[in-house]
Amino acid sequence: MILIDTNRSSPGKLLPGEVRLHVKPYLKREERNAVLRRLAGECTGNTLNKINLEYSRRGKPFFRHSPQLHFSLSHTGEKILMAFAQFAIGIDVEVGTRQVSFEAVARRFFDRSEYTFLKNCSEAERPTVFFRMWVRKEAAVKLTGEGLASGLSKVRVDPMEENWPIYREKEKLFVQEVAPWPGAISAIVARHQFSVTLHSEF
Repeated sequence: MILIDTNRSSPGKLLPGEVRLHVKPYLKREERNAVLRRLAGECTGNTLNKINLEYSRRGKPFFRHSPQLHFSLSHTGEKILMAFAQFAIGIDVEVGTRQVSFEAVARRFFDRSEYTFLKNCSEAERPTVFFRMWVRKEAAVKLTGEGLASGLSKVRVDPMEENWPIYREKEKLFVQEVAPWPGAISAIVARHQFSVTLHSEF
């Protein structure tokens, strides 16, 4: 993974193979969409009036007049993580201290092999293992835009392989795990290899 902190520099246009992450304070929908359009303009070099944010039937946002630009969003607590790339991506972020009924959630949404791996972990390891799996699974679902209800059952994390890749049915997806701020766990999922740059206001 290539992770570069570029807080004070102007990022310019997106590079091929780059996933650009932005950490922002949590914003309401209208403010968030304005920030998305501004960042999209930086990524593509387009003016704001050429970037229209719309939604698919399943609620997945996209830029209608910038088909070469893809993005994904996730938020937790008071921060939001925005990811941009020239290819389809999915991202999810969680705070590792969030209180979750790990076993109940895993029993409902995890593959049998994932659930077994989690159960065999020590109690101290379990929260981190759970969230590392969960952000991968949700990011993979966001990649396809299927939604959690139908998408989670199609994806499986393999913690026995290096970097814990994820499989969507028979397709192997590429994953990078990053910590966008202290205490946060995030995963980015795509269909091919990529590098990551991070831009944060914090």
